[in-house]
Amino acid sequence: MTNQSSKLSELDAHDRELIALSTAKNNLETFIYDIRDKLEHDSKYKKASTSHEQTKINEKLTEIDTWLGDEGFNADVKTLKSKLDELKTITKSLKTRVREVDLRPIKLQELKDALNQTEQFLYATRTLFLRKDLEDDKPISEIEIKHLDKMIKDTYLWRDQVLQDFSKLTPTDTPKYLSTDIDEKMNALKRETNYLLTKAQRFVPKPKTTTTTTPKIPINNETKTDNNSSNSDTTPTADYNKDL
Repeated sequence: MTNQSSKLSELDAHDRELIALSTAKNNLETFIYDIRDKLEHDSKYKKASTSHEQTKINEKLTEIDTWLGDEGFNADVKTLKSKLDELKTITKSLKTRVREVDLRPIKLQELKDALNQTEQFLYATRTLFLRKDLEDDKPISEIEIKHLDKMIKDTYLWRDQVLQDFSKLTPTDTPKYLSTDIDEKMNALKRETNYLLTKAQRFVPKPKTTTTTTPKIPINNETKTDNNSSNSDTTPTADYNKDL
């Protein structure tokens, strides 16, 4: 029973190796075909690459394709993956340029929307929490509001710099600023506004202290006067009876 289990394990391991080898070879062949096809037929790839770059990439594709049908026919998984990495490295800049051309306008619009939303939040926060009557009992401090205001201004300055840089780009230039950089700026604004919003929602105001005063009991002047009059009337009567 033990020998049978061992043989099954060996077969499973062998099958896994064959699958991994087939996958690595297929990935390499697919990449070669895909890039070669894009350089020949895809206008975006043609526009984003120089003739020198196209020649360099095509030569590398041919080199590895030839190797794959000859020396690489019995190559192991590690070697096949290393050849794929070579192709990914040499085509990385080109693929980045093509991707960024499509993403750039989308991300810039998203950044514009994020700035508008943050400015609206800042205005509402100032209106609600910077009133003098609130004194120190408020969920968001003036320092935090000033910090958010500075973030907005800094992001606008950064965006202007990015737009200026984009305006100078040629189709074959690899951009200094990527869509991921724009994502980072948007996420920073969202994190700050979410933090302040959550802080405001969880805020519990301090209970107001009330001072209690003992009410004064009014003096009834009329009653006091009547009592005095009554006392003065009875005194002579007592003296009169005494004389009798």
